[in-house]
Amino acid sequence: MGLATPSPTFTTLGCMDDIMPDIDLPMILSFPCPTSHRAITQQRLYLSFTGLLDRDPWLRGYIHSNVTGVDGRYRRGTKLLIHGSSLSSDFNYLNEKDEKIEFQDLTSHAKYKDKTYPELVAENMPAGYLSSTLLVPDRATKHANVKHALLAKVSFIREGIFVVVSTSHALMDATSLAAIFGAWAATARGDVPAPLPHAPIWQPEYGLGAKSGEDTHTGESKVSDSRGESEDLRGTAVLAQRIPSRSTVTAVFRIGAEALARLKEVCITQDGRKEHGKGNEWISTNDALAALLWRCIVRARMTTPDLRTRTSSLMYAMDMRNSPVMAPGVLKTADGTSMANTRLANIVFYSINRARVPVLLESISLSDTARSIRTAIQKYTRPSIITRALQLAAAIPDVSALGLVYPTWVEHDVVISSLSRLPLYSTSWGDTFGEEVSGVPDIVRWPDGVFEGITFVMPRRRNGSVEIVITMRTADMRELEKDAEWMSYVEDKIEIV
Repeated sequence: MGLATPSPTFTTLGCMDDIMPDIDLPMILSFPCPTSHRAITQQRLYLSFTGLLDRDPWLRGYIHSNVTGVDGRYRRGTKLLIHGSSLSSDFNYLNEKDEKIEFQDLTSHAKYKDKTYPELVAENMPAGYLSSTLLVPDRATKHANVKHALLAKVSFIREGIFVVVSTSHALMDATSLAAIFGAWAATARGDVPAPLPHAPIWQPEYGLGAKSGEDTHTGESKVSDSRGESEDLRGTAVLAQRIPSRSTVTAVFRIGAEALARLKEVCITQDGRKEHGKGNEWISTNDALAALLWRCIVRARMTTPDLRTRTSSLMYAMDMRNSPVMAPGVLKTADGTSMANTRLANIVFYSINRARVPVLLESISLSDTARSIRTAIQKYTRPSIITRALQLAAAIPDVSALGLVYPTWVEHDVVISSLSRLPLYSTSWGDTFGEEVSGVPDIVRWPDGVFEGITFVMPRRRNGSVEIVITMRTADMRELEKDAEWMSYVEDKIEIV
């Protein structure tokens, strides 16, 4: 059965969502859970998750990609959110009453039968136990271009549990996913969470057009200008396919609170003097960590031919939910409360720093590098630049072949996304997993093989430490492990997979 032409009642995704591919965005939380409490835990998780979806029914919907028959109304590759009354007889194989959460018992599975949960936590949860195939729910439906918007999967192992939520990166970002976990936890412990509004960035908010995804070939000449700027964006999925096959490994490094403080101290010291707090020269711990990662990762990649002749770029993710550009006057929930911080969509932009490789590695201090990162963040958060970025995202005429991977991300460029401020380690689930357990997760990770090529700073743990997830070519990883500057801050290298 073919898919019908979308009707105006279908929800278009925002201009920042539509440029994202419909790929899985799954996250794993792990908790201790006594075997004796398993039945109660399963019931509590089921009722709280379904209750959450009942309050925010758009999460029961589906993402429809590669929409056809929309010429003249939407740009090529437009994605739609199908939910509620939008489901018609043309989509009779979709049922929003289908279960959106599944449970499985892995205590006898070959991978888990010889290990208890406390033993895995003591080993810092090697990535081999965080299998995407086993733990992540399958968002696929009977139609290749339609996937579930959100699913959960709960897996019991000996004395423990994995709780996974998977959504579409075309629908929301990691901050949004953390908000869903927070609302689920609140429901599980008996509280009533704030609403989870679907609030993508639609063009009318910023004067970018009448409809999200609508062709804008008339009016000002910004579209043609933007096309030139976006030439390297179109077809990134094709570029990804052209990346030579290389042996890569992923390592998880832990940096403790003391080392983070020491690193920031280094970066706020200029010529023996502390410069912290001097107006625009203020830098954050994330700035300091990004500077260290940029320099050390590029230095480890010196095995790449001709790397010294190149210019390295650092792309650093910025959550713009609190930007004044995000029009707080229109960002209101049904009860009139502000939703700037709970807006579920893709609200991430990237600052860009560039440096010739020899200069980055040899001529400027770590302090200067951190300050340049802070300067770039300040530049790229200016309202005029944010508005221009939205205009560019809205004006790309074809989003059907966009991807997330560039060949240079494992060569001379570095992409960093910091999730350190997400409160996942401090969010309590009450006694959902037993009266004798803390109710907060021991581990917050991506499943194995997710978003390789992007360097992640994972949510800060309760003891102040952070985990850094890095994917590199095997030879480059060996060099990073020998890098004296990098290893002087690393408390533990958790695993290599």
